[in-house]
Amino acid sequence: MTPRIMKAAIMVLDDLIDFFESSLAFIAVACEKLRKMHGKAFNVGTVKALLNLKTNLSNDEKKEAIVVCLHVLKTYKTYKGEEENQRGVFQDLDTREAEAAFEQEQ
Repeated sequence: MTPRIMKAAIMVLDDLIDFFESSLAFIAVACEKLRKMHGKAFNVGTVKALLNLKTNLSNDEKKEAIVVCLHVLKTYKTYKGEEENQRGVFQDLDTREAEAAFEQEQ
């Protein structure tokens, strides 16, 4: 693994940790950061899958977080230079099961 790939992998882990540790008040910041880094691959399915794994939010807070993150995703549809980063870590992620689990909990 090259140093560049290693650095990118560590950055992804750091971004995910920020998302998982975010309170409802700061979830938009974590969501925006992941959206900027991973482009369109970080979508509503990915958000639902990640929210389903969060343990520091109640079900009502997760519902509110989804609304906040949807706003972020709609507001930041594309970023300058996004074409260069089309293959983010979430590109090939199948989130259907996690989305279904999220919906069942709600």
